[in-house]
Amino acid sequence: MFRLWQKAHRFLQCGLLSEQSFDYERLQKAVKYDMNGSKIRWLLPDDNYIENQVSNIADFLPLLQMVNVVSYKALSYKVTHIELILDDEMYISVVLEEAAQ
Repeated sequence: MFRLWQKAHRFLQCGLLSEQSFDYERLQKAVKYDMNGSKIRWLLPDDNYIENQVSNIADFLPLLQMVNVVSYKALSYKVTHIELILDDEMYISVVLEEAAQ
């Protein structure tokens, strides 16, 4: 149980959970998600998306928030929104827009 609350604290720090949306069931789902690796879905401006996995979401999210711009196939994109999707398949959605030249 203590490990579960440690994870909750880490998810709150990373912004994956907010204190307003915090509940035990959601926490259990988030912990299971973190233990199995984290799926990232990058939503491109042309309505396509790319999916990949990261092994440690707690290290990945602060890095993503620091850089704020990512590159894919020699094009730069600005990160506009990051959201934890809690559907049947849980993942992190990163919404991108074309970066100013």
